[in-house]
Amino acid sequence: MQNTNKPKFNLRTLVTITEITLQNVFHHLYNEERGADSLLASKLLNKRILLSGSTRFGWDSGRSCVVRVASQSDFLTPMLQLLGGV
Repeated sequence: MQNTNKPKFNLRTLVTITEITLQNVFHHLYNEERGADSLLASKLLNKRILLSGSTRFGWDSGRSCVVRVASQSDFLTPMLQLLGGV
């Protein structure tokens, strides 16, 4: 496998934190009966955050196809900005 070309793309992704996000990602902040009743959950609910990140593709020139995709995004910085350094 010849993997010499690794194009990298910088991304910006806009994410809205919904009740479903709280249930699935921040489940410890969400109560099924009362919903988003904690202070942190109420600060997060329906807020939009802009994530900066990148995606890299591993290209196999011998087979002429993508053999690897690696993505990363900075979630921490916009969360700290939103919450004000809790």
